[in-house]
Amino acid sequence: MRLILFLSLFLAGPQQVVVTTTVHFYGDGYFGARHVPIYIDEKGVGKIHGKETLDVQVTPGKHQIRSGDKKSGIILDAKEGADSYVKVTLAGSFILHGQVTLMDPSQGEYEYQARKKNQ
Repeated sequence: MRLILFLSLFLAGPQQVVVTTTVHFYGDGYFGARHVPIYIDEKGVGKIHGKETLDVQVTPGKHQIRSGDKKSGIILDAKEGADSYVKVTLAGSFILHGQVTLMDPSQGEYEYQARKKNQ
């Protein structure tokens, strides 16, 4: 039995471990009933309401993050083991759209935790 287990592990080869880090999105609290889409590398990853949070796992490296406004966004250089915090706000005068802001980790974590408590 041990020989079979050893052979199956040997033949399977080394297991690849996928390393990810977390991007925490949170609304500024002033969207009303509107849900704003979030895109990472031009793929929709969810929608966020002004009083909600959204956690997304990404691989380390550079990622393009935006909301509804295609002219506004950030390039996030995600580091292994370092969470990132992105505040989502509603902007515009006639047509409202979401904008994203990369926050300092200490301020972002504080605001994210406060929003998470009130969800």
